[in-house]
Amino acid sequence: MLTHPPSVYARLPTFSAVIDGLASGLGIARNKEDALADLGSFGGRIDAYSGSLHRAGLQDLLLDLLAGSDEALRSLVQVWLLDAETELTNARALPLVTEATETEGLQRFIEVWVAPWIAQMLSDARQQTGSVLESARLLLEVHAASLTGETTSYLATWKAAVRRAIPKGINAREFRSTLARLDQRSQRKHSSIEQDLANLRVEMQSGFSSPQELDAAVDAVRGLYLAGMATMRLCAMAAEIIPEQDILALVVGKLLAGLDRNGDFPDEAQHSRIRMYWGYLDPYLALSKEYDQLGAQVNDLDEANFDKLRADSRAVAPSGLLMFVIDYAEGRWHLRHGRNELAEQCLQKVVARADSRQLGKIAADAASILIALRLAGPGPFTFEALNPLMRVRIENMPQLIELCIDAIPTPFSDWSHRPKPSFYDSHLMGCVAFFHDVTCALGVSTICNPLQRFDTSLENLIAKSREACAKLKELERKRPAIVGTSIKPYQVLRDHLYYRSAVFGWNPSNLPGMDAYAKLPQPDQLRLLRFVDPEQFQLDLQVHGFGPWRHPDDVP
Repeated sequence: MLTHPPSVYARLPTFSAVIDGLASGLGIARNKEDALADLGSFGGRIDAYSGSLHRAGLQDLLLDLLAGSDEALRSLVQVWLLDAETELTNARALPLVTEATETEGLQRFIEVWVAPWIAQMLSDARQQTGSVLESARLLLEVHAASLTGETTSYLATWKAAVRRAIPKGINAREFRSTLARLDQRSQRKHSSIEQDLANLRVEMQSGFSSPQELDAAVDAVRGLYLAGMATMRLCAMAAEIIPEQDILALVVGKLLAGLDRNGDFPDEAQHSRIRMYWGYLDPYLALSKEYDQLGAQVNDLDEANFDKLRADSRAVAPSGLLMFVIDYAEGRWHLRHGRNELAEQCLQKVVARADSRQLGKIAADAASILIALRLAGPGPFTFEALNPLMRVRIENMPQLIELCIDAIPTPFSDWSHRPKPSFYDSHLMGCVAFFHDVTCALGVSTICNPLQRFDTSLENLIAKSREACAKLKELERKRPAIVGTSIKPYQVLRDHLYYRSAVFGWNPSNLPGMDAYAKLPQPDQLRLLRFVDPEQFQLDLQVHGFGPWRHPDDVP
C-alpha cells in the first residue's frame, strides 16, 4: 500500500487523448491549442476531428497519412478508429478503484490495449501493399528477425531498410547524409519528411527514364521513411513508461500470436482486456468487490448512517477511494428530500474526484444532475456555460445505442425529417431527461423545466401571430427557447413533439403553453411558425414541396 496517495490514479485515457497521441506520434503538425483533449468545447472537438467545409479534420489527416488514396484501407482504418472509440468509451464508463499511479495505469494501457490495437491494424493492412501500415509491419518483422544475438536498435534496422529501398546506381548523397544524421532524438514532422522526400526526388530524377518509375521509387522510400519515423516517435513518447524494445516486442508478439478478430469476437476481446487491465491494477479485484458491496448498502441508508458508513469505508480503503459511492448516494438522498443545496454539495464532491481517478458512470450521472440543478436555478445561462460539467458527463458515460425513427410529425407533415440538434444541445437535454427519471423514481416533483420561460410566452405569441403582417422581433427569434441550449423558438415549435420528449422523456411535464399550441388547428400552427421566423418557414415549405401558403384569415 502506498504511503502517500498519488495525486492522479491509474485510469484509461479518453479517446481524444489517444487520437492526440497518435497524431503526435505520426508527426502531424498542429498548434498546441488544437489538441482535442484540451478543447473546452465539444463542438470544437468534433469539428477539429471530423473537419468542416473549410478545413480538413484530424481524422482525414490520419487517413491520408496511414492509407493515402486506398479506399479499402481508409475504410479499414476508419473501422479501427470507431472500434477503438467504442471500446475505450465503454471501458471508461466502468469504475476503476485502485491505488495504482497514473504512470502504472499508462504502462498497463499500452500493454493491454495499445499493443493489440496496433498489431490488429498492421495485420488488417497486410494485403494493402505499399501503404505506410504495410511498411511498418515489414520493418517490425525485419527488426524482430535481426534480434538473434547482438542487440540491434530499431533505428539501425530502419536506416538499413531505407538505404536498401534506394535503387542501385542512385547516389542520392544529400538524402543519405540526412538519413545518417538522424537518431532516436530526431522528431521530424510529417511536413519535414515530405520535404526530405521531395529533395530525394530531385536527386534521383536523372536516373529514371519515366516519371512513373521515379514515382514508384520515391513511394517505396516514402512508406519506409514515414513508417519508421512514426514508430520511433511513438516509442519516444512512451519511453519514460516502457522501453522501446519492450513496446516493439509486445506488438510483434501480438502479430505473431494471432489477433482478436481471428479468434474471439470483438466483445469477448474487449471483456478480456478489461479483466486483464483491472486485474493488474486491482489485484484479486479486492477493491472492486468492496465497491460492489458498498453500492448495495447505500441504497437503503438514511441521513444518520452516511457518516458511519464513511468511517467503515476508510477502514477498508484509508485513502478514501470509495467515498464517491457514498457521496453520490447521499446526494440522491438529499434530492429526494428536497434539500437541493446539500445534494449539490455531495454531487460536486463526486465530480471533483473524477478529476484524478476513473469513477465511471457515477461521475457522468452526478454531472448530469448538477447540470439540471443549475438550469433550475435563477440563471442567466449562456450557450455552453456548463461545459466543465458536460465534459465530466461525456467522458464518463458509455456509448448509447438508440433506435430512432427518421421521420417525425410536424405541422408541415406527419413525415418530416428528424431534427439534428448539436452534440452539446443533445447532451444538455439528456441531462434534464435523466434528472427527471431520477426525481420521478425518487417521488419528487419535477423542478427543472428549461422550457418554462418560453412556454409562458407562448400564449402571447399565439395572439400576436393573428395580427396582420405581424413578425416576431429578431432578438426574440434568436433567443434560445430551451435554456442553456442554442435551440431557437422556431425549432421548438416546428418539432415540438421531439423536443418535449428530449427534455422530459416519458415523465409528465407542466407546459400549458405547449399544450395549447399542440391543440391548435394545423393552419394556426403554421401561421405561428410564419410569425416566428418567416425565412425559415419559407424554406420548410420548399422542403415539404409546398407552394406559396396563406392562412384562411389572411387579408387578400
